Amino acid sequence: MYSRKERFIRKALAAQKYILSFLKPREKWRLEDYPVRTHKQETANDTGPERLRPSPWVADIVGWLISVWGDTEEEAIKKLRENFELKRTTDPQIARPGTKAPVQFTSVSRIERNKELSEDFIQRVLKLPWAFISDESSLWDFHEEENNNAYFILIRSIYGIDVSDDSRAIIADILDRIAAHQA
Repeated sequence: MYSRKERFIRKALAAQKYILSFLKPREKWRLEDYPVRTHKQETANDTGPERLRPSPWVADIVGWLISVWGDTEEEAIKKLRENFELKRTTDPQIARPGTKAPVQFTSVSRIERNKELSEDFIQRVLKLPWAFISDESSLWDFHEEENNNAYFILIRSIYGIDVSDDSRAIIADILDRIAAHQA
C-alpha cells in the first residue's frame, strides 16, 4: 500500500514519537504527540453515490486503525483530532505514541438485548440471511443509496413505527423504539 520510502518515514516518525512520549505523562498526551501522516489521494475517477465518494485528503495516526477523510488537509486533521479526543476521553489506557493501538470491537450489548427482534430485522428489513450488527451499526452501512427512505418505509410497514426522524439511523436505537412500540 505504501511505498518503501513512505513505510520508512512512518516507522521513523513512530520511533521518534515513541521516544518523546516518555517525556510527558500519559494524561498530557495530545494528538501532536502521535505520529500523524496525511496524504492526498486521487479521487477524479471515483464514481458511485456522492455520499460514498472519498474525499481527497486522508489523515491517520501511524499504527492505529483510524483514518479520516476531508476535502482539505486541515479538515482531515481536524476530524482526526475529534476522533482522537473522543478516544482519549473514553480510554484511560490509550496507546503510547508510536505504538500500535489494539483493535477494539464495539459493544453488542444493546443488540443482544433485542436479539430476536434484531434477527427478524436483518431478514425482513435488511433482506439478508444474516449480518453482524454492533451497537453503533447504522442503516447507512447496508446500502449505497443517498437516503434511508426505502428502509424507513419497510420499517413502518413491518413494525408500524416511523423512524424517519432519526438521520443517523443507528439500528440499536431503531430496535429499542420498535421494542417500546410493541410493548
